[in-house]
Amino acid sequence: MKKLLSTLASITALLLFAAAANALPIEGQQIRYTDAGPRIQLGDNSWVRGGLFSWQVEESGETFTSFCLERQQNIFPDISYEVKGISDSEISKQTNWLFSNYAEGNLDITGLDQDQIEKNMQVLVWFFEEEITESQYNYYAGNNSSVTAWFALADTNAINWVNNDRVKAINLGTEAQDQLVYNTAHAPEPSTMVLFGIGLIGTAGFCRRK
Repeated sequence: MKKLLSTLASITALLLFAAAANALPIEGQQIRYTDAGPRIQLGDNSWVRGGLFSWQVEESGETFTSFCLERQQNIFPDISYEVKGISDSEISKQTNWLFSNYAEGNLDITGLDQDQIEKNMQVLVWFFEEEITESQYNYYAGNNSSVTAWFALADTNAINWVNNDRVKAINLGTEAQDQLVYNTAHAPEPSTMVLFGIGLIGTAGFCRRK
């Protein structure tokens, strides 16, 4: 049964990634947030929402999923955001390694459901990008052996990691969160980007670092 559940979780993750690959936002397009991922607890009275987000490209009507890269700045579901640009200059090696291996299906997700996979990814990217404190990470990690294992792998392998030019940050402007994207093509053209991201939904919207 555990093996079956693990297989189903793997299939679900791959299907979600494949679905995201069908819609390819490019620079200059308008995108709108439509749905969010699971709630994550980072303290006794600290809850945030992160994981896979659903978006729509207004020009084409195509939909895609994303993870937000930053934690503090407002993003609202009823507002359109223009894709301003794409870069990898400020993404940590740990995040680069982790997201590459997540997108390629190389992480061990045995026994994890889709919500748990999303939460692990969200918290680790926030921590690697210094969006949450060490105490917040430790609160979430607790007895969570999967997230601590992923942390160790990313931290160790990042030392000799060579950027594969597929993990990028897409900028939505000064009033919105940057998004983590994975380029499925060999050439890093904006039109071949699959949008993923890691982010936070607050009571009124989303937040990003100041």
